[in-house]
Amino acid sequence: LSDFVELRTTVGLNGGGMGILWQGTDAFNMARIGVRESSGYGGNIVFETNLGNDLITSEVMRITSSGSVGIGTTSPYAKLSVEGSSALGNSALAGYFTATSTTATSTFAGGLAVETSGLVYDYSTGNVGIGTAAPANLFHVKTATGATVGTDATYAVRITQGSTGLITIGSDVSYDYIQSWNDRPLQLNNQGNNVLLVAGGSGSVGIGETAPGSKLSVSGGA
Repeated sequence: LSDFVELRTTVGLNGGGMGILWQGTDAFNMARIGVRESSGYGGNIVFETNLGNDLITSEVMRITSSGSVGIGTTSPYAKLSVEGSSALGNSALAGYFTATSTTATSTFAGGLAVETSGLVYDYSTGNVGIGTAAPANLFHVKTATGATVGTDATYAVRITQGSTGLITIGSDVSYDYIQSWNDRPLQLNNQGNNVLLVAGGSGSVGIGETAPGSKLSVSGGA
């Protein structure tokens, strides 16, 4: 800047020095902007207003000597730091979002989409989709079309427990399946562990029993 108005003082804003004060006809209507010295060299631009019938102004925003903006805080830790509740307009664009509170719950009034179809919550239906921008059911998982048999792309859902428990659910161009791994039997049972059906690692199927002795074993009669 080559042309500007210069104000000088030897007292910081707290001492009633450098700054500009706006005051209405009522003494209780006031605001001011000024410079508050920081430690060492550099100054912070501060914005202050008064509340109600208080004749003392309080800081509501500042721009630090490093270029950071703080609203509701005197020590902004990012280019824009807001302490307290805040509201944005119709859209907000950011490289990433980080929630630092371990007790607060983030609430989205509308839908939520990560990478368009990576993870989608449709607020109008309550459906959640992974791999689809239009989930048709309460939980809808969609994988790549025309997946090759036996490849990871065919597994829409993978459930693991410990080092050996693994179940996959998926489909390819030929068929749909639920598959267990590591030679572990696949069981279908109701509450209380009453076995309805077991598919063993050897290919044997048991209905009503956990250790089928032949390709098809039925306990309790058929």
